[in-house]
Amino acid sequence: MLLLNQRPEHNQPLVAADAESLGMEGGARGERYLEARDDHAETPLLALRALAGELGIASLHVKDEGQRLGLGSFKALGGAY
Repeated sequence: MLLLNQRPEHNQPLVAADAESLGMEGGARGERYLEARDDHAETPLLALRALAGELGIASLHVKDEGQRLGLGSFKALGGAY
């Protein structure tokens, strides 16, 4: 089922604080914060060549977050991290 966003804020410009947080500098601040962690590491990508071939696309990769922070789950962190 498709539900359209009916909120009055939809399609309106972001307020300044949100634009700052969600803009390029906000992303860079988040990246610097994560890089400062002792256990920081890039998430490995696994190539799914056979599936990509079956789908008729050049490549398909999946992030393997199973070892991140010892959680052992693909989506345990969700938006909280």
